[in-house]
Amino acid sequence: MENEYITFKQFNNIEVANVICEELKSNGIAYTLNDDKEFSDINFPRAQFENAISLNLQATDFVKAQEILDNFYRKQIQTVSPDYYLFQFSDNELMEIILKPDEWGEFDFHLAQNILKDRGLEIKPEIVELIKVERTREITKPESVNKYLIYRGYWAALFGGIFAIFWGYDIAYSKKILPNGEQVYTYNETERKHGERITLIGIISLIVWIGIFIMIKINQYQ
Repeated sequence: MENEYITFKQFNNIEVANVICEELKSNGIAYTLNDDKEFSDINFPRAQFENAISLNLQATDFVKAQEILDNFYRKQIQTVSPDYYLFQFSDNELMEIILKPDEWGEFDFHLAQNILKDRGLEIKPEIVELIKVERTREITKPESVNKYLIYRGYWAALFGGIFAIFWGYDIAYSKKILPNGEQVYTYNETERKHGERITLIGIISLIVWIGIFIMIKINQYQ
């Protein structure tokens, strides 16, 4: 949907989230902020459960919003405390942050670059952009599901397992959101087909088992 709001970032601190929201608002970016500890976004299957504060934007605003955040955090790192934990990292550990910014967050991403620069290991902006492109390409690749788990999913579905239904649905239809706002399926087509079958078998099996249970109860009272 054109005006659909999808998860741009997730936080575990409402104060930090509000600061980011104000920054986006001052730059004309519309957003919604959901603070809900009971539910997690299925488009972020790797997210920590406590990161339940979701900042949602329209996909078309993702690139602009990221530029705004980059500029914001470049200013923030100038006032960072000298005892901040990244200052104890080795050069290789700092490079790991730069190679996987989605796992560390914008603040650490920019601070890692700044620390390396102070150590005489400056990474040129064009190289950073290439790293981001490569990381996006890597994230885009479909994830795999252990075949043993798929077999177990079929067995669970045959016995009417509700868990199998939800698990199969997640395999079939879950998506992940890329840094540019694009949504892609989390798993490859073959595994998504398995997920669809597990869901369908689970639903049919559950109905059958409920029917059997009802018939047994009726016979008991006759």
